[in-house]
Amino acid sequence: MKPARIVIQLLVVIGLLTALAVFHQSAVPHTVAMPAAHAQAAPALPEQLFSNGDIVLRHGIGLVSEVFASFSQTEKKYSHAGIVSIEHGHAYVYHTMGGSDNALGTCRRDRLAYFCRPVACSAMAVYRYDAEPTALASMVQQAQAHYRAQLQFDEAFDLDTDAQMYCSEFIYKVTTRATNDENYLPLTHYKNTPFVAIDNLYLNTHATHIYSQPQ
Repeated sequence: MKPARIVIQLLVVIGLLTALAVFHQSAVPHTVAMPAAHAQAAPALPEQLFSNGDIVLRHGIGLVSEVFASFSQTEKKYSHAGIVSIEHGHAYVYHTMGGSDNALGTCRRDRLAYFCRPVACSAMAVYRYDAEPTALASMVQQAQAHYRAQLQFDEAFDLDTDAQMYCSEFIYKVTTRATNDENYLPLTHYKNTPFVAIDNLYLNTHATHIYSQPQ
């Protein structure tokens, strides 16, 4: 992808997210309840295959998701990602997102089946890093801490700040801090400005494919 096109698409996404958030907040109360049917039309996922610290990716449905997927320079297959946590025998996903589906803009904790529901995505995959168990546990602990702190989604896509994080930045920072290795995951660069593309999260020497739908 040409650098100029990346910048244009980033501006488009920021504008779309802002417009969607303003519209949604004006149309509904500020406190938004989760849907009653958390597994609504959910695919059958083999949760027993998944572990703490796994990375789940999905390709969302809609224009914004297509733009996010296009930021990846090698494989434009996924548009969103989160960190898996096994809690009371069930797989949950911690992730950051903006737009009308998350009016508050804070870090979310969703059941894996809900995160991967067909109405929200057309494809999903789970990858596992080769980090030590203590590092994988640290990833989950950090994600949970960000959730409790109501970390905001970063609509400016600024990798230099920690007060807000976009989804792939969230995973990148949690992972590099847990492994104590700032080079554990690769970055994509526009001129001298780094950003975390979705394919940086799984197209690397540390990630192993565990599961995907469609297979």
